[in-house]
Amino acid sequence: MEPSIRRSLGQGFRAASRGWRGMLFVAGFWILVGLFLLLVGAVSGFPWEVLQPITATQPTLNLGSPLDTAVRPADGATEKALPAIPAEDAAVDAQERANEETVRHQRLWAEWFGRSWPLFLLAVVLLIAASTWLYGGQLGYLGKLVVAGAASVSEFWVVGLRAFMPLLLSGLLMIPLGILWGG
Repeated sequence: MEPSIRRSLGQGFRAASRGWRGMLFVAGFWILVGLFLLLVGAVSGFPWEVLQPITATQPTLNLGSPLDTAVRPADGATEKALPAIPAEDAAVDAQERANEETVRHQRLWAEWFGRSWPLFLLAVVLLIAASTWLYGGQLGYLGKLVVAGAASVSEFWVVGLRAFMPLLLSGLLMIPLGILWGG
């Protein structure tokens, strides 16, 4: 008697969830990929100051209290205080500083991207190749785990290499097909 689909799926999920070594391998690999991307950013001279928020200093308004209207020097003469900056001028000045800071951040981003785009293009190509290999390895590892009940992490290497080109070509073929049929 053939097993029911429900029981087969349940057994498959139970077998796949026992594959903790494979899950650790995948998680460790993605941590290495993240560290590689951080290394690429550090090697390319990333301007870390652009990550700080743009702050426009809020203008302090001197509305002038009765004590600020006149300064009394020691000799008894009265001297008028300097007039306070009007609120509109202070707000315009703060906005100009914020605009200058925004332009400076954009210039720093553009300069950095201009000199580091080849490194990030290489990183993206390596990321696509690594993820394709990992997907193939996961398929083989989980397939072996479900069918045989046990699998070794070396299955990642063998099946990942065997499935790399078919998965990569099918992924690359999906791009023009998505463009043609997607509109």
